[in-house]
Amino acid sequence: MIKNHQFLFLLLAFYLSGNLKAQNESKGDLYNQFDAVIGVENTSLYNGIAYNEFHEIDSDQNKFLFSNGMRSGEIVYDGETYYNILMNYNIYDDVVLVKLNTNLVNHTFQLISEKIERFKITNSKFVRIEGNSEENIDSGIYEVLITDRNTEITLLKKHKLKEKVNLDKGKVSVYTYKKKDSEFILKKSGELYLLKDRKDFREIFPKRKNHISRFYRDYRSLRRSDSDKFMTNLIGFLITKN
Repeated sequence: MIKNHQFLFLLLAFYLSGNLKAQNESKGDLYNQFDAVIGVENTSLYNGIAYNEFHEIDSDQNKFLFSNGMRSGEIVYDGETYYNILMNYNIYDDVVLVKLNTNLVNHTFQLISEKIERFKITNSKFVRIEGNSEENIDSGIYEVLITDRNTEITLLKKHKLKEKVNLDKGKVSVYTYKKKDSEFILKKSGELYLLKDRKDFREIFPKRKNHISRFYRDYRSLRRSDSDKFMTNLIGFLITKN
């Protein structure tokens, strides 16, 4: 289905009939109306597999970005943009779940990862990248921490969880998930680099070796207490010096 062409046709029909004032509608609202008219089951977003958990999972220490349920967001999937979609990110299995309502029935789908381009939930933005085995970078979903179009620099974070199996009093295996050290990837001019220590930064920014060493020295405590903030601040610093 070529959604853009059908959408323009539908929008024109509504306009001519006087049922839609396009100038007062946001882009998201228009696409939502389009999906509502044709039925979400007829969109590419319905292209996934039913999601099921085969283990008992701890309700608090689970594998999801949002442990208390799905949140509304937007996603670019199979070349189409969808707004106000209930979804969640399964960090451990690296998959995105969406909840769709069709004929008053809720369906939870696991989207096909290769068809995901990017998505946004609340204030968090994510993209899917193709990895680089030579750089030990895995394909998958990464959070966008900072991006700068002028320098073509983007800092990405790979969320990581560790799994543990416990037996409760009823001899049932309960799976718990806790955070482990994240991986940070730098995308610069289309190339991907794995960031582990200052040596990696020096190789990527050879003219900024002294700045990098000074930053690592001055913000040593921040690096230990908040790696996300340390990496974001360092990249922001290097962007201004670029």
